[in-house]
Amino acid sequence: MFSSLRAVLSALAAGLLLALPLTALAAGVPADAVRDFKPLAGHVVMPVEGQFLIDLDAGKGVSAGDLFSVVKPGREIVDPVSKKVLGSLDEVKGTLEVTRVRSGYSYAKPLGTAAGIGKGDEIRRFSDMKAVFWDYTGAGEAFYAELRDALPGCAIRRSRLPKRLQGRGPGG
Repeated sequence: MFSSLRAVLSALAAGLLLALPLTALAAGVPADAVRDFKPLAGHVVMPVEGQFLIDLDAGKGVSAGDLFSVVKPGREIVDPVSKKVLGSLDEVKGTLEVTRVRSGYSYAKPLGTAAGIGKGDEIRRFSDMKAVFWDYTGAGEAFYAELRDALPGCAIRRSRLPKRLQGRGPGG
């Protein structure tokens, strides 16, 4: 059911777009979305034939079309009072799209430049990527809210279509 959304996401790695008619979305989609888009981290194993092997497979929930940010760990953010580490200023080095899933590893092709991506680099699924939820029906507010709440790690923004475009669908 979520394969069409996965295809849209794969095709638009630079600026993700969630654009499905609500009639294609069943009540179980938020649970599917949570499973398909849950945070997942791993590492680049090695470059091979213009792609990269990553240390994640179907057993970890990886599917062809999944997108991973290749992350360069940044400077730690430390609270000056409590001295607690709050996070880090990480930098995205590139994006990888899974092309084939094998037992124990997967192949992933770079989207854009592969310069700087190498063995041991940290990868994070659908991390630091923006998504836009387009509602062509004008009736998707509840679904959007449920999807946004179920996927707090995804930066999903709602795009409001003009009334004249509602009900027409993508490209219509």
